[in-house]
Amino acid sequence: MDIDKFHQALDGLTPKQRRVLDKFLCGEKDQQIAESLYITRTTVRKHIESICKAFGLKNLDGERFSKRTELISLFHKYKPELISQNIPANKSEPSTPVSLITEFFVYDSGWTGRDDLIINLTQLLQSSCRLLLLVGLTGIGKTALAERLTIELSSKFDHDPKKLDRKNFDDKSTPSDFVSVAVKWLENAGEEVSPEERKQPQSLLLRLVTYFCHHPQLILIDSLELVLLGDENTGWSDFIDEWWCQFFASLLSAEICKSRLIITSQELPHQLLEAASRYPNFWHCQRVDGLTEREQFTLFDKVGLGANLPSVEIKLLLRIGKAYKGHPLALRTIAGEIINDFASQVSTYWQQYGQEIEEVEKALAEASQGIIESTNDQWKLDRYSIQLRMKVQSRLEQTFKRLSDNAHHAYILLCTGSVYRVPVQQSWWLRHLEYRGYTNEQQQFALQTLQDRYLVEISFLSNHETMLIGMHNLVRSVAIAHYEKLLTQKE
Repeated sequence: MDIDKFHQALDGLTPKQRRVLDKFLCGEKDQQIAESLYITRTTVRKHIESICKAFGLKNLDGERFSKRTELISLFHKYKPELISQNIPANKSEPSTPVSLITEFFVYDSGWTGRDDLIINLTQLLQSSCRLLLLVGLTGIGKTALAERLTIELSSKFDHDPKKLDRKNFDDKSTPSDFVSVAVKWLENAGEEVSPEERKQPQSLLLRLVTYFCHHPQLILIDSLELVLLGDENTGWSDFIDEWWCQFFASLLSAEICKSRLIITSQELPHQLLEAASRYPNFWHCQRVDGLTEREQFTLFDKVGLGANLPSVEIKLLLRIGKAYKGHPLALRTIAGEIINDFASQVSTYWQQYGQEIEEVEKALAEASQGIIESTNDQWKLDRYSIQLRMKVQSRLEQTFKRLSDNAHHAYILLCTGSVYRVPVQQSWWLRHLEYRGYTNEQQQFALQTLQDRYLVEISFLSNHETMLIGMHNLVRSVAIAHYEKLLTQKE
């Protein structure tokens, strides 16, 4: 193939094929490309096969990857700048930093933003911080941030995957009690655990803490909230299995500890916070919030929407990002829909669903004019499309169910507080519980519960004395629907 035919083939690729090609030339694997572009791995293979054919590299029957090397060779010959930008000249070096994790749960090439936060948290964990607690709303990016930090910390643990222990409490197929997890971690370390010792939590605790204190291990724990139980009387969320609290407290109180823990949770574990408060240099709690406007645009660009878009479509994307307050899961879900279902046409997507964003914008504009309270808003940010219902609404509904089951008075407060379009004074929220006969103490516990579960947002007036209570637009969308159900049940 001569250079003219090469450029003719390159110019003839579809936008989707070009996005796949760019990521392929970056050295990304099929699964990585599929996840970042919201398509299946089979679709990625078909795109690459079509790209090869476009360059005259048709695969023979039974061949899957044989022409891929020849495709890269063509770009080395006619478009070397694409290769040199994306693939290291020394092929023995990986194209991305080595991580302790061999298979990421959520982190992928679509990750964007939070650069300063990553630097700060990495420095903390490389110094004296033994336990990092990442907290925030579901889908806000806590697990992805934890996985991203493992890349930064890889050298501290010799790039050895064996020095990583992980427990995801959202995995229902494995036990979550301390004894079962401790046995697994000890056995992963090559330690034998006798049948008798499996019945002795104190002995297991001592052995595990001793091992982690003297052997560098990175421990990732996801969805800690699933092993917590809310207390209706105090509003606190405490451990169902007390041995977990003793485990964390023992690591913090040890004279030395070479291991590091990164924990994600939607709720603040008060028992852990009480124990950790005695060792302020050894732990850190970090709230994770939404992406900034610049980070939102970078996200859209990375998944293939930002490049060469007309300014009118860029403005539509930013309006979507503002309505969702930079919620990464929601924005990536929407980006995937625009790419796959609307041929990357943002304006076409807006014609279908833009009224849902406009509904939010209209309500907030009215609130700025003084119409703060409304029981007629029909916000559906969590569910106006199939993908949002599958990936966003389902997770938020689990959060609401946990709240209803474990702290029902807080659930009622959250639902009734959905009448407020913008942050208002605390007394406005609490009067809904007062009307229902709850005591002042119960009202305060309910509000504290919502704060601890990151379901309300706290701000202050310019005088820094008057506290305001509000909620994320996504949370309000779900709370409105639940409030309507409460009204129906009351009738």
